Amino acid sequence: MNEIRIAEAREAIRYIRSVAAQHDELNNDCLMKVITSDSKTPPSVLRVIASNTSNTELLSRVAANSNTSNEVLHKLAKHICKDVRMAVADNPNASNLAVRPLTTDDSPTVRFTLAENPYTDEIVLEKLMDDENPFVAHRAEETLDRLHSQAM
Repeated sequence: MNEIRIAEAREAIRYIRSVAAQHDELNNDCLMKVITSDSKTPPSVLRVIASNTSNTELLSRVAANSNTSNEVLHKLAKHICKDVRMAVADNPNASNLAVRPLTTDDSPTVRFTLAENPYTDEIVLEKLMDDENPFVAHRAEETLDRLHSQAM
């Protein structure tokens, strides 16, 4: 297991260096924002970055990236920072397992974002229709209605 993580970290470093060589005008902060926002960044690189930074802006970008694995999204769905959790809720590729912690999130804004996402699974939307917050429940119902009307 450690050998896999070491190999993954080496691959991530090579990838970051190759992107840095293409964008030598960028400082490190901007470079990492470009990498974490790019949908072409490999999932393994995003996993290494998510595992090795506490920078919530970068973590939010990883959570929003459509190439981020559901394993990483599931971990980020439990992050202390609301912005990171909101980015997971808004990710079109997040699986039911990845967003499950968000259905009972302390923040109604996070739950609303999940209820608003047209890629949220019907099972999750049905659960959110019973949310204690009427705005979340209503948004989940509207999203589900929209999905049903598009299917017809």
